[in-house]
Amino acid sequence: MIDTAKRSVMEPPTKELFIESVKKAAALNIDWVPPYGTGASFYIRPVLIGVSPQIGVAPSAEYALITMGMPVGPYYKDGFFPVKAYVQEDYDRAAPKGVGNVKVAGNYAAGMRGDIEGKHKGYSICLYLDSARHKYIDEFGTSNFFGITRDNRFVTPESSSILPSITNKSIQTIAADMGLKVERRPVEFDELPNFKEVGACGTAAVITPIYSITRGDKVFTFGKENEVGETLTRLFKEIQGIQYGEIKDRYGWMLPVERGD
Repeated sequence: MIDTAKRSVMEPPTKELFIESVKKAAALNIDWVPPYGTGASFYIRPVLIGVSPQIGVAPSAEYALITMGMPVGPYYKDGFFPVKAYVQEDYDRAAPKGVGNVKVAGNYAAGMRGDIEGKHKGYSICLYLDSARHKYIDEFGTSNFFGITRDNRFVTPESSSILPSITNKSIQTIAADMGLKVERRPVEFDELPNFKEVGACGTAAVITPIYSITRGDKVFTFGKENEVGETLTRLFKEIQGIQYGEIKDRYGWMLPVERGD
């Protein structure tokens, strides 16, 4: 949020205020946190918005930090199960040197039409390429792209148009601890055949296995249509295990919240 605020010429909240607001939202709504084992979770969405009464393109004089929460089920109806992706080339998600690397509403608006059209074609998710040349992989409409190569390297794109994902960074840390070489670099679309597994990762979905990616009349497949690959399964079980308290949090990622905080 701090990076987004600075890029959007907004006044960022302090780290302490941000954490306090998240803990408060969770504590006040603790009765709405789904029970352990249901596969559901309590999704928290902090929002920073200008509230000055003004018209015109100029920074606001005052800002409100709003932290909302709600119980949600699995992001995809089938949960942790392979889905099919479609390369959306009729619409670009973010312009070079634009705001694709920060979490502003415009990013979601830019990809909404393309994502809807992809769903109408029968695909669960759309993949966007760099808007300048449509040569490099940027990210999926709702999540980061990553792939596991045939020689067990974890590869995820590096681009100024990609929103940095905390989930992706967490998975990279886990992958490195598992012995995979982690590479964050520009990834050409033509590299797809080098991947044995492909995933989409983000806060809501955590990890979504990708079975196929279709671009025009070409279809690239990864693993089996009805079975998640071995490496993605290990990564998913590890990060979910930490989130659910089943595995020791050796990274210090978890923050306890109690009723009345």
